[in-house]
Amino acid sequence: MKDNSIQLTLCPSCGSTYYLENYPVQGTSTCTDCGHGVTSVSLIEIQGEIEDVSSICTSCGKDNEAEDPIFEEDNKFVYKCAVCGKLEGYLMLPPTFWDDERIDDNVLMGYR
Repeated sequence: MKDNSIQLTLCPSCGSTYYLENYPVQGTSTCTDCGHGVTSVSLIEIQGEIEDVSSICTSCGKDNEAEDPIFEEDNKFVYKCAVCGKLEGYLMLPPTFWDDERIDDNVLMGYR
């Protein structure tokens, strides 16, 4: 079975995406900014705004609303739970509809 999830490899300590593969030994990767080991995070695809994402950690159930993302770039966000340290990543997709607006067929066809 093929897994279509998007993976992002980053440092869980500083959020950097720069690392050395197979360093210091074969099979491990090390962050070039802080020296910690890196990890891979599956990004959950969300349509809408990042504010719509729940701030409740799926691992420990604690509220992390005040936490800033440790990684934020190109509509990709990764949060680290302040209590348990679990990483949760999101890929924000553009909305497919307009809220509270009637869609005009001329707009859809490119005519005004």
